[in-house]
Amino acid sequence: MRISRPPRRKSRIGVTSLIDVVFLLLVFFMLASTFLHYTGFDLSGGRSRATASADVNKLVIVRVSGDGMLDVNGRPVDLDRLADELTVLADGADVKVAVKPVTDARVQDVVDVIDRIRIPAVRDAMIVR
Repeated sequence: MRISRPPRRKSRIGVTSLIDVVFLLLVFFMLASTFLHYTGFDLSGGRSRATASADVNKLVIVRVSGDGMLDVNGRPVDLDRLADELTVLADGADVKVAVKPVTDARVQDVVDVIDRIRIPAVRDAMIVR
């Protein structure tokens, strides 16, 4: 006589706990992360045009070196004093600023300089090689 076994139940994988863990991780990383508002700035290529001799005097070259040091027209300047120095050099007129990073300059240093030269005395800003 054969005794029949009860039919075998298929074991089901419960995903409820997995969904709970994924949701908790999502909430954790959303709360732990920092949401920043990134702002941009316009960088337009220079136009080829003749420069008047009066405009040459209004061009200020800000060199950004690899160690984060700045010099304005050859004179060393601190980043905190850059806007004041440009205002003094402008002397009531608008100036053009050329930011010239050296080959090993960090991009963040260049961006910091561009943020600091956003003052009324600066008419145009450009990045040159």
